[in-house]
Amino acid sequence: MADHRYTFKIATEPEEMEQIFRLNHRTFVDEIPQHTERKDGKLIDKFHEENTYVICKLGDEVVGMMSARGKRPFSLDHKLPDLDAHMGPGRKPVEIRLLAVDKEHRGTKVFLGLGMLMFQTQRALGYDSAVISGTTLQQRLYKRIGFKPFGPLVGEEGAQFQPMMLRIEQQMEKMQDFAKILPSDFLAGIQTNLLPGPVTLKENVKQAFSETPISHRGEQFIKDFNGLRQDLAAFVNAQHASLFLGSGTLANEIVAGQILRMGQKGIILNNGEFGTRLVDHAKRFGLDYEVIQKPWGVPFTEEDFAGRDLSDCGWLWAVHCETSTGMLQDLDLLKRVAKAHDLSLCLDAISSIGAVPVDLEGVKFAAGTSGKALQSFSGLAIVFHDELVEPDDRLPRYFDLGKYLASGGIAFTQNSNLIYALKAALQNVKDDPARLQRRRDLGLWLREELKQGGLEPLLPVEQNNPVVLTLALPPHVSSVEVAKTAEAAGFLLSAHSQYLVDKNWVQLCLMGELSQGQIAPVVPVLVDAVFGEQSDRTPRAA
Repeated sequence: MADHRYTFKIATEPEEMEQIFRLNHRTFVDEIPQHTERKDGKLIDKFHEENTYVICKLGDEVVGMMSARGKRPFSLDHKLPDLDAHMGPGRKPVEIRLLAVDKEHRGTKVFLGLGMLMFQTQRALGYDSAVISGTTLQQRLYKRIGFKPFGPLVGEEGAQFQPMMLRIEQQMEKMQDFAKILPSDFLAGIQTNLLPGPVTLKENVKQAFSETPISHRGEQFIKDFNGLRQDLAAFVNAQHASLFLGSGTLANEIVAGQILRMGQKGIILNNGEFGTRLVDHAKRFGLDYEVIQKPWGVPFTEEDFAGRDLSDCGWLWAVHCETSTGMLQDLDLLKRVAKAHDLSLCLDAISSIGAVPVDLEGVKFAAGTSGKALQSFSGLAIVFHDELVEPDDRLPRYFDLGKYLASGGIAFTQNSNLIYALKAALQNVKDDPARLQRRRDLGLWLREELKQGGLEPLLPVEQNNPVVLTLALPPHVSSVEVAKTAEAAGFLLSAHSQYLVDKNWVQLCLMGELSQGQIAPVVPVLVDAVFGEQSDRTPRAA
């Protein structure tokens, strides 16, 4: 089986822990007689509750693990009482407790991936070196990873160990240089993805995408395609959903085409980059519109519409989640305004669907995408609509929603791999009703961790999509350089879009499946990157 299918992560799930215990038993009982046999075939480390576990998975199977513990005394302290004297002065070590890899997977890539992710995580937590009790049976392996022996052998006859140490910073540089010759997706497998997209995908989504493509004219595909449309509509309480081969931008273009068909003047709300893009869509389609403009990060309120004569307007177009700032517009407010002024409400909901609860009842048209918080591959545009529409030859064929509907939903070539991947991703969402609350709780927790480190998110919590946290950095600190520092530590942040560069902002997005254990180390990385050695890290207003 190809090595590039290995993925590396911090263990968080109960099933992953169960597999770790069994792997430990196979390694440290069956293979290395370090512990006595357990009837249940599981070996649980005595410091389990204090350990961080990094694992290598092949599909759903845990094939390798490495654990670390930073709390003293180490087990090596008991075996070697003068441990600090052997390591040298001023070290802040973490102890690698266990390293186990199934025999058939003991290749360089597995050990390299486990080491890189573990050392990234521990360096982010402030540790500068790692120590290990390396079995004498695997000295070549440990030395290949980068450990160097020190001090006398410890342990008992038949199970002797060599104390060993490496310096994390030096080893990370060597590992990163070596990883450059590996497949391009190798490093992605050991990084924590905090981007708004693409996001980390579950195995069943990747598996669905990897199946043999089938014809978009086949009977079974058409049935599955239309079933997915119905499921998507039900997910957001819309009447209909249509799918197109393209990005979220295409979805907004199709919405613009339907607004053009209304033949009326309208209102566009703009308080960020993606509101600006709605204005650009409207301009390119020749729509008749006015813009209600507010500064980036300032929410729209009832007062913005009070006293306005909207009697000549027929539609209102807004961004639900303004990704540039993380602002979540008040959808109930938009619905009230639209109803009060008899306006057709249209939305860009690309960054909110799947991230927060979204109810599209009362919304005329809304744009979505298969990527981002729905956790599938990018490449499918989604348009939600409250009624069926007729074809309109004034529109380009590819942008004509009515033409798709007249063709049973499939007017042109569709990609079966993307469709079945999205179908699997949506099923994951349906099977996990606590997902949205869990993601909100994680975002609120990360917000508080950042604030404790002196990094105040741009928006107050009541206005913020909890999964999009934007940090406005001081002028003397480059957001791009901060993102590069975070990437070197194993965290992918959003900072390279031009609007973020211009504002000197960096973003942490929780669109994918993440845990506290995975993202906790990013906080000290960011604090150090922004404040350096400063001791006064009091919270700042953005």
